[in-house]
Amino acid sequence: MQRRLAQIDESIARYLSQLDSPDRQGEAVPEAKITRLNEKIATLREEIQRLNGLNTLMMQTEDKQITLTAPLGRGCWPVIFVGECRQLVLAVD
Repeated sequence: MQRRLAQIDESIARYLSQLDSPDRQGEAVPEAKITRLNEKIATLREEIQRLNGLNTLMMQTEDKQITLTAPLGRGCWPVIFVGECRQLVLAVD
């Protein structure tokens, strides 16, 4: 997760650099490009918030792990939320 957060930070820095570059060179930037870059930055900031929330949930679990795709895939039956589960064992004759 830390690696993904670092990648997001790099992307935001790159987009901010693209916004600042024309200002330093005295060039005009199309409004559409400015809007698109600002939207990308906003989306990445939302992703940071989402990942930080998941990290908080993950740290609250006993084994410091969560699964987002298949809670039953780890042999776990979710009771209330991601952080709490009960083991489900089936015996077949």
